[in-house]
Amino acid sequence: MQFFDVEGHARSLLPEGRQWRLIWADEFDGTVLDRNKWDYRLHLMHERHRPFTTMGVELRDDSCVRLTLIKENGHYYSPHLQTGYNFMDETPANGQYRKFT
Repeated sequence: MQFFDVEGHARSLLPEGRQWRLIWADEFDGTVLDRNKWDYRLHLMHERHRPFTTMGVELRDDSCVRLTLIKENGHYYSPHLQTGYNFMDETPANGQYRKFT
């Protein structure tokens, strides 16, 4: 197993047999999510997906982010994070997009 180390942060494990080159990283420093790099995914196939939530995201002292399943009133919710924009994550303003069937 190969390792990728950043001083003062948790060690990352890299599978053997490939050439790895770091393209992008976030060490999750701080106490809140960096909204310039990350966003919450709340939509699925152009519609608000109720089980997706902004709750349950915790930045820990070891440079890791913890995503926790939430149970509330008998329903389950989970945080989903993403980088960048995806047109499938929004409700279309003009009704142009349709569901795939």
